[in-house]
Amino acid sequence: MKKNIYTKTILSPGFIIFISIFFFPNVIASASELITGKDTMIWPQITATSAYVYDPIGNKVLYTKNADEIRPIASLNKLMTAAVADTLLSTSPHFRKPVKIQKFTNANRADVTLKDGSLWGIEDLMTYMLVGSSNKAAETIASSMVPRESFISLMNFTARKLGLTNTTFTNPTGLTTHKTVGKTKTTIPSGHSTAREVAQMLWKIIESHPGLLEATQLAHITYSNGISAVAVDNTNKILENFPIVVGKTGFTEDAGGNLVVVLQKTPRSHAYVIVVLGSTQEGRFSDVAALASKTLQIAGER
Repeated sequence: MKKNIYTKTILSPGFIIFISIFFFPNVIASASELITGKDTMIWPQITATSAYVYDPIGNKVLYTKNADEIRPIASLNKLMTAAVADTLLSTSPHFRKPVKIQKFTNANRADVTLKDGSLWGIEDLMTYMLVGSSNKAAETIASSMVPRESFISLMNFTARKLGLTNTTFTNPTGLTTHKTVGKTKTTIPSGHSTAREVAQMLWKIIESHPGLLEATQLAHITYSNGISAVAVDNTNKILENFPIVVGKTGFTEDAGGNLVVVLQKTPRSHAYVIVVLGSTQEGRFSDVAALASKTLQIAGER
């Protein structure tokens, strides 16, 4: 419809709501409401700055909250790190050779048990990274397969290939880093995305890399090389409370608490992707739990 720039028209709130419901049945009226046809669903209040609930099979958006706001995603970066590594593995048997664990200063809990210089297969290291969110594993993967900067370029190339126009990566971990030259300290931001694009990225990785993320539904994993065993706990604290088949956590001071999960009760059930960004370290779990409960209630699966 051509806009008449010479006429000023004031629309009543009631008329605007009518138009929104009639023409845009899947648009969220507010941060806590879902309008679908004649039904208005009241969603729980959450702490997260951004959130998105999506049915990828039915291509339906169930809930949004600032879903297109670009935010740091912290260790959700590692989903793309795993996808790029898996793609490289499929191109040559050369990449399947064991690699040495590299030293890394920004260690987390999962990094402690990874001994510098120890040999790991890339596939095992990818699983360890995804389950325990190991930064040392992510850096070792990115630096051992191809030159590190080339690996990061492949991460961004893959994002563009998947149509993720608001998603960028600057390292394989998602950490915010700092570089000091002389007296000048420069902050190098971590990867950024939106809640909507994180959901899209996760689902496209699931479709393109079957089985890659399956281990993220396990509460803990243990690897043994015949001499010693290495164990790591999953960073996702709500695995046992919901039918989560895939999940990944992320947290930094800049990003806040992030979490993405896929809910699916049975292989024949609908799958639902839930993303929260910019919550707190503990609030991300209660946020996703609240959204998951509501999603399963709407689906009649709770």
